[in-house]
Amino acid sequence: MALEQEQIAIRKALEKEVASAWAQQPMHGRKEWDLSDPDTIKYDLPARVGDEDPRNGPASVQKFSGEDLHAGERKKLQMAQQKAWCVPLYSPLSPNRLSARTEHTQSADSCVCTTGMAHE
Repeated sequence: MALEQEQIAIRKALEKEVASAWAQQPMHGRKEWDLSDPDTIKYDLPARVGDEDPRNGPASVQKFSGEDLHAGERKKLQMAQQKAWCVPLYSPLSPNRLSARTEHTQSADSCVCTTGMAHE
């Protein structure tokens, strides 16, 4: 009986030492931390970085037709081109705007003349 109680006391002392060692060690310093790290996905590389990624062999099926790896860069370039195209159209002194304004005033003047003639 006394031997069993002594073994139980030794086991409890060891468990306390292990628990205190775990409590003193920071979470990211543990070897199991990689398994339970909530930010693992943030630090991982994507499945493939480009068309010539050496990590992907012939059986990895990572290249798809119609895939646009440079979509972000392409959209930024398109937006810059659209902005450059729209600036002269909407500037107050653009030739297109001046011609449209003169056409509008000429058509308004002709409408006034024809409606004025109709009322007389």
